Amino acid sequence: MSHHQTIDDSGTLDFLPPPWLRIHQEFIVRFRRVTGEDRQGWCLVKLEGGLPMPVTSGDRVLDGMARKSSQVMSATCCACGKPARRRRNQGRSSIQCASCYGKSKLMEEVQNLLEECPRPMESPCAEKPVAWHEHDLPLRLRHVIPEALWRRTSPPSANPVRYMGTADLLRLEPWLQHLVCILQCGINPRD
Repeated sequence: MSHHQTIDDSGTLDFLPPPWLRIHQEFIVRFRRVTGEDRQGWCLVKLEGGLPMPVTSGDRVLDGMARKSSQVMSATCCACGKPARRRRNQGRSSIQCASCYGKSKLMEEVQNLLEECPRPMESPCAEKPVAWHEHDLPLRLRHVIPEALWRRTSPPSANPVRYMGTADLLRLEPWLQHLVCILQCGINPRD
């Protein structure tokens, strides 16, 4: 295979997140320093399932740069550029730091909660809850729900328990949807 068929695909660069694009550009500069050849616009990695994979060209130096750049990308958060690792979220793999992963998990938890909430026009369904006990919700989600929204009940000889009803969640829904948008922008600034 010629280099042109496998690596000269500048369109792939458009899909690299900004932190990974910076890494890619650094390796292209290194390649130019080592070989004296200018490979601007060439893509050293391809994305498979959102993960960086090295592209092979047949040139040992270029293939080495492709492997090293994909290794560095695999340890760099695709959203913010901090040290990261491979994580599984919403059924797919991604490279995220702890902070970005926490944001994406919170976003998933909020979306799941909103999907569980029965709508006023729906007929009652035994599968959807009408109230949410605080211990039924993930810890991250419990911390973002405003304190004033929680209702309290005191079972006999037990500590007070916080819960939320369907009407409470429906009042909170616009705020939660706005939170999802903010988290989405923080995780994927290009989307």
